[in-house]
Amino acid sequence: LYAGSMQGSIYKSTNNGENWIEVSNGIIPYSLIYSLGISSDGILYAGTGTHLYYSTDDGDNWIIITNGLPENYSYNSIVLDQNNRVFVGTQSGMFKSTDSGESFIYLNDHFSSFNVHDMDCNSLNQIFVGASNGVFRSTNDGEGWEKMGDYYMDIYSIAIDHNNIVFGGTYGDGI
Repeated sequence: LYAGSMQGSIYKSTNNGENWIEVSNGIIPYSLIYSLGISSDGILYAGTGTHLYYSTDDGDNWIIITNGLPENYSYNSIVLDQNNRVFVGTQSGMFKSTDSGESFIYLNDHFSSFNVHDMDCNSLNQIFVGASNGVFRSTNDGEGWEKMGDYYMDIYSIAIDHNNIVFGGTYGDGI
């Protein structure tokens, strides 16, 4: 179990949250931890207000990812699909990695001028994005996106239940 803090620390619990240890070696101090993700093969990802990091040793050491990612972006959300492709949402669009974070490409079809707040992936391997202009879905690994609904609300959180029902949380306007 991992948790990020607003003071730039990442904490790990190995006993269901009863005890926590800090595992932030390599994270720039006082970086806001906006997002965390973990792949099926155990690679951890952490998004901050300035960088995206990864760890291959259960969070004990963190390394900044630079290949294909700009510095000083707010890495708001991280989601990994069932094939360990990494999707990262920022204040200016989305990036995708097909090689476990070794390199990233910019997906600018729909999100280049929108803040991507949150993402989730369902059991059908569809990716859902909550952005500053609504909810979007990709059924083809992020290559194309369709807007869900005819509204333009700022969606800050996305959750998908076991029946693949998608919930979007707004800022001040409910679910």
